[in-house]
Amino acid sequence: MSNDAIDAFAPVRVVERDEHVEVTLEGPRGPVEVWLRETYSEPIFTMCRAHAPDPVRQW
Repeated sequence: MSNDAIDAFAPVRVVERDEHVEVTLEGPRGPVEVWLRETYSEPIFTMCRAHAPDPVRQW
């Protein structure tokens, strides 16, 4: 039985670059490399007591 959940793959290496993050995961048949692009949302209120909206990091 296979498990396709992202947390089923243990992270082996994480390298942060200027515009993306390179993540190497331990896959069942060898390493799996994933590139994540970091962006930010439009400014939003993230907490009940926030005085000003801030952008939130998205992947």
